[in-house]
Amino acid sequence: KINKMKVKGKVYFIGETKKVSDSFRTRELVVITEDQYPQTIPLKLTQENCDIADALKLNQHIEASINIRGREWVSPEKDRRFYCSLEAWRIEVLDESNTEKAVVVEKLDVDDDLPF
Repeated sequence: KINKMKVKGKVYFIGETKKVSDSFRTRELVVITEDQYPQTIPLKLTQENCDIADALKLNQHIEASINIRGREWVSPEKDRRFYCSLEAWRIEVLDESNTEKAVVVEKLDVDDDLPF
């Protein structure tokens, strides 16, 4: 079992929503941590959560609750590939003192059928 995790940092990049299929869409949100050695972390938003990135701004301080998602894909030629993503299911905007939080988005932990 993988415990739910959080990433805290500044919004660095907000991607456009991509329609993967008629019933599935995704959007990338990149956060830079403010640790001694900052990390650039790409997060994935899916389905209705794609819309919440519209309310976010570059350099805004956020805390994102994430799930680690992993999957295997086998090509028609039987080549195997493994993928891992960090899917944000809750994002909170932090004020400058990082003490007050306002909920921007929350999604129940639901297994989505991915199109690949």
